[in-house]
Amino acid sequence: MSESYALTINQLSNISIPSNVQEALTDPAWAKAVNEEMQALQKNSTWELVSLPEGKKTIGCRWVFTMKLKTDGSIDRYKARLVAKGYM
Repeated sequence: MSESYALTINQLSNISIPSNVQEALTDPAWAKAVNEEMQALQKNSTWELVSLPEGKKTIGCRWVFTMKLKTDGSIDRYKARLVAKGYM
């Protein structure tokens, strides 16, 4: 096993990736990632609030969390994305 791969595995084993937004908001690094995503969505005018047409259902969303690593295995950044449940 290469040294960089071993560092990456070691780094990942020490960090917990949240499974929901409530968990993420308890950790300052993940909370920052959530706030950055929300700011980007607002800045880009990703959506607008409108009345739901009669007989239609809303599409849900969920948070997806991941870590971006540098080639040496150290953490580059925490990444949070709000995604639509397109299968609904």
